[in-house]
This record gives sequence, structure tokens and C-alpha cells, in this order.
Amino acid sequence: MTNTTNALFHELGAEGLTDGRMFDALVAGTYTDMLGRVVEFKKKELAEYVSNTQQASEATRTESGDIVGLPIDSRNHDKQDAAGWIVAVEIVGEVVRVIPKWTELGRDLISRGLQ
Repeated sequence: MTNTTNALFHELGAEGLTDGRMFDALVAGTYTDMLGRVVEFKKKELAEYVSNTQQASEATRTESGDIVGLPIDSRNHDKQDAAGWIVAVEIVGEVVRVIPKWTELGRDLISRGLQ
């Protein structure tokens, strides 16, 4: 098992399923990803992650000016249904936080503890 520093675990529950309510997404540290690979996120790189995510999110802007957002996968990263959409991202202290827009499916799966 890989040692982690500055680890943050955030379990979403029904109380967190409000559109526009930020949640913590990334803290600098060394982690093992879902495929067993060791990955490191350095504090000095967080601003770059935020900038890249903001640019990608901005690219989803519709002709009417609305941001569709970046998908929050609902079913084990199978790239099908979205539980929600990341519509904004920012750094708060040393934590990257995202602002979601939840789908009905996402609210249901998370509130029932299914995903």
C-alpha cells in the first residue's frame, strides 16, 4: 500500500447534492489510482490543473452562453451516464474544489449510496 500525505476523502451524501455546492476534488499528495498506478499531484501544479480544467469546461459553452460542463461519471468510469457535470473549478487554500450540476441519475445513485 502506498503512503499518502495530505490525503482527503470526501464521501458525497444526499446533503451535498445541491447544484452549485462545491466539493473537494484534489489535494496535493501521492496516491494510488483506480488502476493501481502511483500518481503524484504537487502543490505547485494545482493552479495548472485548475487552469486546464477551466479551459476544458469553457470549451463546453453553448451558443446561448451556458456551460454544459465536464462529466462526473456515474457507473465506474464507463463513459456512459453522467451523475453530474463539473461547471466550475477553483482553488480554496490548498484544495482544488469543483462546482457540480447534478443529474437526476446522479442524485438518485448518490443519495441511495449506490455510487
